[in-house]
Amino acid sequence: MPQDRLITTYNGELAIYAPSHEFIDQVKSRSDAQTIIYGHYGFGAHRLFDDPEPRYITFLRDPGRRILSFFAHQAREPQSRLYASIAKGLTLKNAITGHLAPEVNNYATRILSTDLTLVGALRAHPSSLQLAAGIWNGLGHGPSGPYDQVLHRVHHEIAVENLDRYFVFTGITERMHASTVRLSRIMGWNAPDRQAFLNAAPESHPDLDPETELAIFNYNALDIDLYKRCAQDWIEPF
Repeated sequence: MPQDRLITTYNGELAIYAPSHEFIDQVKSRSDAQTIIYGHYGFGAHRLFDDPEPRYITFLRDPGRRILSFFAHQAREPQSRLYASIAKGLTLKNAITGHLAPEVNNYATRILSTDLTLVGALRAHPSSLQLAAGIWNGLGHGPSGPYDQVLHRVHHEIAVENLDRYFVFTGITERMHASTVRLSRIMGWNAPDRQAFLNAAPESHPDLDPETELAIFNYNALDIDLYKRCAQDWIEPF
């Protein structure tokens, strides 16, 4: 696909609870129906563009590895939300149990279980529902401060339903090459050559104390179930 059809978003332009209308207008001004928007954003963004037939693609990562990577990034980047707190001694366990970031609490489930009815209501009444939309999915701060960390099995069910209905492909980060080959076949793209897929920064997997391991498990049970469900397709070599 030509590069001019690819649009990136990594700075919250498509945050459901507070989207960038300027960004949305720029995307809408393009007449090419084959435009791909890729980056960091949650399910439901198609409602911001009035797209009745969206096609989503996503990659899921092992929840434990993702959380360790997120925390390491926060500790490494001075502009990150938790950098100052980590520098003062904040531990991963306390970040999780203290409800300091949605990324350490069932985050994949959060961004895949967006209620489309809520998105529609948000567009009609942005001022009154903007905060409610963010708090409902635990992606925005409430008046009292911490991120809302309340998720229920129903969110897992909604995430699964959204994946089955709207996603043409769900890859697994741990099977990156096989995933990209399969994705290329589905989309009619040239299959990539086998290559090493590396993070921009070196990964580290420190030994975790039992309390931190338990916190990761307890606060990410829905994500673990979701990952296992999607990883079943990748048990056999592709």
